[in-house]
Amino acid sequence: MGAFPDHISKPDRRAYPKMHCTALPKKGHIRQYVEYLLAIACISLLLFVSSSGTSAFPRTSGVHASEELSATWSGPKAHVAPLPCVTNLNHTAGRTWINWTWTNREGARFTYARIYLNGNRLPEIMYRHIGFAYGLVYLSEMHGGATPESFYNMTGLKSGTCYEIGICTVDISGNTGKTWVNQTAETTRRAEFIVRTSDGLEFNLTEDGTVTGMTIDDSRIPMLFLPGGFSFGEVSSTTPGIPLSGTVEKNPDGSITERVISSDITFKFDYIPKDRYIEVHGDIQDMQGVDRAIQVQYVLPVDSTGWQWDDDIRKGRKIESGTRYENVYKIGDVRTQNTYPFTFVGDGRQGICIAVPMDVPRIYRIGYDTDAGGYLIEYDFGLSNCTDKIGAGHANFTFILYRADEPKWGFRAAAKKYYELYPGFFVKRNDREGLWVIDHQMNIPDVTDFGFTFTDSHCMPPSERIFNEMHGIYSMEYSEPWGYRTYFGDDPAEPSYKEKIARLDKEIVDGTDPYEYVIPRSQMASSVLETCPLDKNGNQYLLPCFWEHFLEWSQSYPMNPDPDIPGLNRFDVSYLEYSMDNGRSSSVHAHNWAPIVVGWHNWHIADDVSRTGSYSAKLDIGGTDDAISSVLCSDLIAASPSTQYVFSAWGRTYHCGGSAFPAVRAAEYAADGTYMTQRNLHYGHGTNDWAQRSMAFTTTSDTATIRICNNIYGGHGTFWVDDVSLSVDGTANNLVRNSGFESTEYVPQCDGLRLDSLSAHGRSALLENYRRRQWAYTDHPLVFSYDTRQPVLLGTLSQYEYLAAMQANMSDAGKRLDANMFSYAYSFYGHLIDVPGSEVWELRMDCADASLHRTMSYQKTNRNLLNWDRHGNDPITHKEMEMYINDQMFYGMFPGIWYASGKQDDYWADATLYGRDR
Repeated sequence: MGAFPDHISKPDRRAYPKMHCTALPKKGHIRQYVEYLLAIACISLLLFVSSSGTSAFPRTSGVHASEELSATWSGPKAHVAPLPCVTNLNHTAGRTWINWTWTNREGARFTYARIYLNGNRLPEIMYRHIGFAYGLVYLSEMHGGATPESFYNMTGLKSGTCYEIGICTVDISGNTGKTWVNQTAETTRRAEFIVRTSDGLEFNLTEDGTVTGMTIDDSRIPMLFLPGGFSFGEVSSTTPGIPLSGTVEKNPDGSITERVISSDITFKFDYIPKDRYIEVHGDIQDMQGVDRAIQVQYVLPVDSTGWQWDDDIRKGRKIESGTRYENVYKIGDVRTQNTYPFTFVGDGRQGICIAVPMDVPRIYRIGYDTDAGGYLIEYDFGLSNCTDKIGAGHANFTFILYRADEPKWGFRAAAKKYYELYPGFFVKRNDREGLWVIDHQMNIPDVTDFGFTFTDSHCMPPSERIFNEMHGIYSMEYSEPWGYRTYFGDDPAEPSYKEKIARLDKEIVDGTDPYEYVIPRSQMASSVLETCPLDKNGNQYLLPCFWEHFLEWSQSYPMNPDPDIPGLNRFDVSYLEYSMDNGRSSSVHAHNWAPIVVGWHNWHIADDVSRTGSYSAKLDIGGTDDAISSVLCSDLIAASPSTQYVFSAWGRTYHCGGSAFPAVRAAEYAADGTYMTQRNLHYGHGTNDWAQRSMAFTTTSDTATIRICNNIYGGHGTFWVDDVSLSVDGTANNLVRNSGFESTEYVPQCDGLRLDSLSAHGRSALLENYRRRQWAYTDHPLVFSYDTRQPVLLGTLSQYEYLAAMQANMSDAGKRLDANMFSYAYSFYGHLIDVPGSEVWELRMDCADASLHRTMSYQKTNRNLLNWDRHGNDPITHKEMEMYINDQMFYGMFPGIWYASGKQDDYWADATLYGRDR
C-alpha cells in the first residue's frame, strides 16, 4: 500500500477511455431506492430531535444507534480514527480491458471505494451499503461475498499499455481515507504475425489483420496512426468502406492467412514470403448468389510524408499530406487503371514498392494518400453466378510488396527489381534489331543502308519473302483480330443501326467472297452474331468510332476474341491467317511468277502433275459456286508496239465449271503502266488432259510491256498450266522467263504474327459486355460498370485472353507475337508482346509515353512508325526527319516511317526523300 496524492483534481470524464461497470443501479430497484430515501429522511429527523443545541445541523457528530452506520452531519471534520482501505487488490487483463478486484473492509464507517486511473478520478459508481451515485441512494446487492463493489472492469483500452489504479475508501459523510492502494497493470499485446523476406523486408500483422509495422534491414518504417489492411465497399451502397477484420493464422510454410466474412462475402487473404518480395493473394467468394459490384482496397499505413512519389523514370513528386499521388489512365469516362504494373515511394535511403504481376490482369490502381490511410491498391470486381470457368460469384487477385534495393534511383530501382522478379515477362526473342518498314524494300538500292528488320508479310509475294530472308528482315503475318469489317461504298453518310444489322444479315445469306483470304464472309457474319459483345440494352456496339474510311466507307463489328467461346471465333480466324500464310510460305515458289490475290489464295506450284519437267502451276477452286480466283502473273516482259507475237500455253482441267472458262492471258501495258488490252487462251469446262492453246496477235501502238496472267474469273474446279510461250512472230526466242516453272525455291516461313491496333483503353477494349453467356468462358474476374453499377466483362480483359493464347501458340512453334501496341497497353499486355512499338504522329513523343515504351520494353526491341499525315501535304523535311530520329534514339527506340505527307504517300517509294536522308 502507498499514498496516492491528496491534491488530485476532479476528473475530466472526456479524457477517459470507454468504461463499463456492472455496479450501476438497476432499473428494477427504483422503487426500493425511493423507499430507502424516505427511511433515511426519518432517521435524519430522529437524529436531529435527539441532538443538543438549537442548530438543525450541530457541529458535533451524531451517530446512529447501529454500530454499522456512521455519518457526519455538520462541519468538515473527519473521524479521528483512520478509515481502513481495501485489501487484496488483484487484476486480470485482456487486449483491451483490465478487471481489478479487491476485498472491502467491513465496518459501519465504510461506504464505497473511490478509484483513480493514471492519476485521474473516475466517476463514483462503487458503493457498499449506502451510497450516493448521480443523485440516487441505493442498497447494494450481495452475491456470495463477491459484491459489485469489490471489482472494477475497464474496457476500450489500448493493447500492450500500462495503466495504474489507485483506490481509497470513503465514508458515509464523504470523508476520504488517507491510505491508498496502488497497482499497475498492462493490457495484453495483440498477437503479432511476421512475414519476412530473405532480403530484409519485414511485415507485421495482428491477430485481426491490422498492419502494425514494416521494417527494412531492422530499420522501422514510420507508420501513420491508422490500422491499415483490407477493406471493401459495395458500389451500390452509400456506406463507406467496411474494414475487413477477421482471424489470422500462421501456416507451416511461413505464410499467413487471414479469413473474414462480411456482408455475405467470404474473403481469404494470404501473405506469402518469397525470397525478395511478399506476395499477397486474395480470394473473394459471394454467398448470396446474386450480382454484386464491389471494390476491395488494401492500405499499407506507412507515413511517407516528405518522401518521393515517382510517376515514371523521369518524373517524381514530393509527398505532402492531403494530396493523392497516382499515375493512372482512363478506360471509359470514369474507370481508371494503373499505367505501370509497379510503383515506388521512398526517400533515397529506403524505398517501398507495390506491384502487380502482369500475368494476373485486373482493373486496379495504386496510389499514396495520407487521408486514405497511406500506400494503397484498389481493385474493381463484379461478382456473378454466371462465371462458370472461374467459379460462380468468385474473384481473386495478386499483388506484391518489395523493397527497392537501390532507393536513390527511385522508379528506376523499382523497375529494375521488377525485371529481376519476373524475368519471363521481358525475354527478348529476336536476334536482329532495326527499322519497321511496310513496303518497297525490294526496290531500294543498297537497302542495307537503312537497317530494315521488321515488315508485314500479308499478301506478300513469295519473292519478297525470299528477299527479306536474304537481307535479314523478319516477315510477320498481319492480323487485326478485334472484329469484322465490311464495306458500304463511297457514301460517307453513316447507316442507321438497323441498316448495319441488315447488312450483316444479308452477308450471312450471300457472302461468298473471302474474308482476309481465309474464310467466306457468310461465316464471318454468322460469327459476329455469336461472339459480339452487347451493351446494357442488348444491342451490338456499332458506335460511330467503328464507321471508318479504308478505300471505301466501312463498318467494323466488334467481336469478343476470347478463344474459349464456342464455334468459329475471332481467335480462330486470325490463327487461320497466320497458319495459311505460313503454309504457303513453306511451299515451292517458281521464280519470275507471283500470285496477285484478289480473292482466295488458290495458286500453287505443283510437284505431282506436270506436262514436262517436274513442276506446273495449279489453280484449285473447291465447291460448285462461281468464284474469282487469284491471278498468277509473270514478271513484266519488254515488248514492242505494233508488233506481231505468237502466244501459247498448255492447260489441263478437272471438274471445271461456272460462268467463265479457265484462261491464260497476255495483258498489254503502256510505258506508264496503263492497262491497254489483253489476249485470252481459253480452256474448256469439265475434265480434260493436257492441251495446247495458241494465237498470234499484234500489240497496240502504245504497248511497252506484256504480262502473262492465269486465272478463272468466275467458276470452279482445278486448272493446271505448263510450258507458256511468248515470242516475236518468226523467232524461236521464248520471252517468258521460267516458262515451265522449273526454276523453284522453297519459300521461308513467316517469323510470326503481327497484330494491329492493340489498345487497353480505346475502341474494343473499353466495351462493357453485358452478354451473360459469354461470362461463362472468362479466365479472369468481371468488373462493374460505373454507369449501371452492374457486373460486366470488360473488353480489355477479353483481349488479354486472346493474346495469352496466341502468345502460347507462337512460342510453342518457335515464332514471335509482335504488335502495333499503343502506350497504355503496356501494363496489361507488355509481357505477351515480343517486339512492341506503335505508329506515332509527332516528331517528338510525349515524354511520359516514351518513358513508358522504354521502361516496359526493357531489353526487348522497341520500334515505332511515323505517319506524317496530319501536318499538311508538304513532304517531311530533312530537319524534321533528323528531329524525329534523334528523339527516338534518345529513348532507345528504332525510328521507322511510313507516310511522308498528308497525301499519305509512302516515304520509301520516293527515292528523293530517302536518298536525301540516307
